Amino acid sequence: IRIVSSFGLFLFRIINRKEASSMNKIISRKRTLQIIVILCILGVTIYGLRFIDFKQVLQQVEKLPFFLKSITMILFIMLQVVFALFPGEPLELASGFLFGNFYGTLLCLAGSCLGTFFVYYLVKFFKHKIINLFFSKEKVQEVEQMLSKNKSKFWIFLIFLVPGSPKDILTYVASLGNINLVRWLIMTTLGRIPSILTSTYLSASLKEGDIVSSLIVLLLTIAMVIFGGVYYRYSVKKSNA
Repeated sequence: IRIVSSFGLFLFRIINRKEASSMNKIISRKRTLQIIVILCILGVTIYGLRFIDFKQVLQQVEKLPFFLKSITMILFIMLQVVFALFPGEPLELASGFLFGNFYGTLLCLAGSCLGTFFVYYLVKFFKHKIINLFFSKEKVQEVEQMLSKNKSKFWIFLIFLVPGSPKDILTYVASLGNINLVRWLIMTTLGRIPSILTSTYLSASLKEGDIVSSLIVLLLTIAMVIFGGVYYRYSVKKSNA
């Protein structure tokens, strides 16, 4: 459910960007490419669900050396944070399923920390050029205006704590400011714990057959995502007032 909803939400954001930009100019090639990539991934996913025995695939993956699996997961999470093209929930769910709740969470946090580290220096070097490659100018301006009126680093930390908040764009845009790298890495890593923990616990519980715990975590996650979305939109409206 979280994988499908994550991809659906991402595709919805892409379509929204397309509609907004069509009012002023022709859709840029990078947006068209993103839509094509998403449709291809969805096509491959549908094909995989129909013809691939994922139970057998997972059994083969679990036979790989533990160190190799761990490094691979960290690299995948890092790339997801850096490229910011796809939601991180599928990787977090996979991490919980393969490594369990505790170690899966640690791997996700390590990958996110590394990704944030690279994003920080990419933004310092390329500034808006790299940001506009992944996000629409309208969204970037929206976040910049919100951050300019809420300068408290603790406020940014609170936003990161809530599952469903737009952590990818916040990671990029906030890196434009005068923020200490070590403090930024600590803040974003700790802030990602609730979101990652719910994903890894959900998949780990499903693997162990604990359906009750899985449903409780799923309902709790949905509630937090709704709250996070509402709170973020409230913050945006308040900054625009």
